Amino acid sequence: MEYIKCAIIDDELAAVNRLEMLLQKIDTVQVVFKSTDPESFVAVILQKKPDIVFLDIEMPRITGFDIVEDLRSKYFLPKFIFITGYNQYAIKAIKSAAFDYILKPVDIDDLKSCIQRYDQQYNSKKTINLNDFVLCESLTKRENEVLQLSCMGLPIKQISSKLKISDRTVEKHRSNLMVKTGSKNLIEVIVYAYKNAIASVYL
Repeated sequence: MEYIKCAIIDDELAAVNRLEMLLQKIDTVQVVFKSTDPESFVAVILQKKPDIVFLDIEMPRITGFDIVEDLRSKYFLPKFIFITGYNQYAIKAIKSAAFDYILKPVDIDDLKSCIQRYDQQYNSKKTINLNDFVLCESLTKRENEVLQLSCMGLPIKQISSKLKISDRTVEKHRSNLMVKTGSKNLIEVIVYAYKNAIASVYL
């Protein structure tokens, strides 16, 4: 069996060890490298050439985004999965071409779902996935407008003013978007929109 090779970089040793422990529970995964030193990480990654890099965002002297840019400049782009305790980075992570974004503490089910999605996209025969087309068709015109403005970072009051509807109506549309995308909060809705290119053409 060909394993999905993974690397982990986080300045917190406990976080590295916990993530490695969770990844070891997934049969298709092999951790080929882990480190708490982001500055020496890039050189080793270029040697190991992992399929996926699990990357913390906030680290001393360098950020996860800096590492992505460094590797991109060297023409090596594995799939990046950002692991962080701060959900305010979600949109920036997705816009930086991250494959996924997981909040700490990492949940094993989220991790399995992420690995499974990678496996389906890159290790299986390509199939047409109609889910995103179905979602787009199921959104009302107003829900889509609220989604696009939310992805642009507009708060409720600005959205209601722009669309000439009440704050409560905006909240209702956002609630509908959470239901239709299977999201627990607005951040997850926005991340979903970026991942599936529902919002990218507007930004």
